[in-house]
Amino acid sequence: MNRALKITLIILIIFTFADCRGRKDDKVQKPKAEVGSAGMVKIPAGVFKMGSDSGTELEAPERLVTTEEYWIDKFEYPNILGEIPLVNVTWYEAREKCLEQGKDLPTERQWEKACRGPQGFVYPYGDEYDKRKCRSEVPWNEGPSVSGTYRDCVSGYGVYDMSGNVAEWTLGESVEERAVRGGYWQRIGFYTRCSHRIFFHPTYSAPNIGFRCVKSAGKAGKAPIPGFQKTTTYWAGLKRKIEEVCEQYGA
Repeated sequence: MNRALKITLIILIIFTFADCRGRKDDKVQKPKAEVGSAGMVKIPAGVFKMGSDSGTELEAPERLVTTEEYWIDKFEYPNILGEIPLVNVTWYEAREKCLEQGKDLPTERQWEKACRGPQGFVYPYGDEYDKRKCRSEVPWNEGPSVSGTYRDCVSGYGVYDMSGNVAEWTLGESVEERAVRGGYWQRIGFYTRCSHRIFFHPTYSAPNIGFRCVKSAGKAGKAPIPGFQKTTTYWAGLKRKIEEVCEQYGA
């Protein structure tokens, strides 16, 4: 075998080996989550543990609930890697933007299941709080980060930024108030747990509240059934107390 042929064979072997290594690495690096072409992650039907008996009274009781299969945005709206989440939107505006895409806001149980992942974690990434994983305990003036900045802030289903960054509207069922989930960039760990809930009037908007959308399997644009929600919340109770005082004094 002449020298030129030997060199050619060696080069071919090297490139073939490199190509095989590349193909093997591609297999290893494929995400476990099933991601649709529209940047949505598939959440399978089934039972999961929702709520908490060790959080606020609004989170209790801890219980098993069931969801049908659905898809949820991988990132906060506009669901684009590298984009700042849209904030300063009311519940009505957030829902309208979801419906325009043939989607809807997630119910609380849909949101919490996507956050907990198949392992049922307290936080998207595990049961122990780690402020380095997601955007939390950051000064107010620093604001939210672009979607996907915190690569470890991802649930077992492959959904990002469900703890910290910006809080998110959910569908809810109360006329007076709607549940907001996930905490935001300035909050400490307790308020960024998957089970934590806080309520605001649907006309409220703020620079720390955004949203993401869901799509029920085979039911594009149709609102999913609202999840669990207590109708007696702090703000609704305060409103009633004010009305009672006004009525007492004839105001």
